Amino acid sequence: MHQFFDFKTLNTSLKLTEHDRLFLYLFNQANHIKKLELIRNQKIETIARIAYHFHDVEIFCNVPELKEYWEKIWCAYGVALSQQKNIPLMMFFSQPQLNPFDLVRGAYFFHFSQEVRKNMERDFGFSEIESIKIAIRYGSVHAIQRYNEYIYHKLEQASPEESHMLYQELITNSKLMLPHYGSYGYMVLAYAISHYCIWLLNNFEVEKAQAEYRLVLELLDNAELILKESYYSIQNASIGQGLKCSNFLGFELPSQAKDFFIEYYDKSLESTKVSDSIQIQSNSL
Repeated sequence: MHQFFDFKTLNTSLKLTEHDRLFLYLFNQANHIKKLELIRNQKIETIARIAYHFHDVEIFCNVPELKEYWEKIWCAYGVALSQQKNIPLMMFFSQPQLNPFDLVRGAYFFHFSQEVRKNMERDFGFSEIESIKIAIRYGSVHAIQRYNEYIYHKLEQASPEESHMLYQELITNSKLMLPHYGSYGYMVLAYAISHYCIWLLNNFEVEKAQAEYRLVLELLDNAELILKESYYSIQNASIGQGLKCSNFLGFELPSQAKDFFIEYYDKSLESTKVSDSIQIQSNSL
C-alpha cells in the first residue's frame, strides 16, 4: 500500500526538497527505462509535487508504460480514503475513460486536504481549500463534492448579491462531474440547481425559477435513465456509500428526488404567490 500522506500545510508540501532535486537530476540524466524505474520507486507525494512544478515530468508520467501502474494506485486509493473517512474499506473501480495519472494526483491532493482539515480541527481552512482546488484541476470527484460543501456553507451567510454569484459557482463546479460520473453527477447537479431554483422563487424571480425547475426535472430523468450502467461510477464517487451521498437529503433514487422536488417546488411557488399578493396589497394602501 502506497503512503499517501505526511502532514504538512499546503505551502510546505509544495516546496521542493533536496530529495526532489536529486530525483530531478537523476531523471534528467536517465534513459527511458531508467526514468520508468525512478517514477515507480518514488512516493506518490514526491511525484505529485514534482509534476506540479515540472511539465516534462508531468508529460513523462503519462507515457503508456505507466498507465497500468497509475490505475493500480488509483484503485488502492479507495482503501486510503475509505479508511480516512472511517467507513467500510473498498477498492476503487478503474475508470479507463479518465487519465489515470490525473486520478492519482487528484486523489493525493484531496486526501491531503482532508488530513489538513483533521489536523487543524477546522473546516474550510486555507490549506484545505487550496488543496481541493488543485485536486479539482486533476478531476477529483471527491474534491468537487467537498468544494460544493464549502459553497453551501458560504451561502448560509451570503447576501443576495453574493448568493447569485455563489450559485453560479456551485453549478459550474457540479457540472465538472459530467459525463464521467453518470447518474451520480446528474444528481449532484440537479441538487445544486434545485437550491438555486428555490432561491429564485424566494426572491420573486418566478420566470427564471420555472426554467431552472424544468432543467432539474430533465437532469433527474437523465439520472434515472442511466442508473444501472452508472453503478461503478456511483461506487467510486460515493466511496461505496451509494447515490444517497449525492444530495444532503439522502435520496437513493432519482425518482425519489424528483417526487420530492415537484412537491416542494409547488408549495414554494404557492407561498411566493401569496407573499407577492400581500406585498402588492400593502403597496397599494
